[in-house]
Amino acid sequence: MGEVGELAAELQWKTDAEIRDADLGPESPVAQELADVTIYLAGLADQLGVDLNTAVVAKMVSNSTRYAADEVRGSAEKR
Repeated sequence: MGEVGELAAELQWKTDAEIRDADLGPESPVAQELADVTIYLAGLADQLGVDLNTAVVAKMVSNSTRYAADEVRGSAEKR
């Protein structure tokens, strides 16, 4: 959770334009924090026996059914 907090701290007070225009190369603080989060997430998934690729695909399929773009566009309502 700490690594996610560190990533959030890098971005929380920046506007979308500031993030878009920032140097986000592999040595940037944002890229380094993303790498830390990914390392911990991959390790956790491995320990729990979760195939992240399969889980992501399943979640995207679920979301596309629950939140069909033509039905939810412009709404923040949770389904």
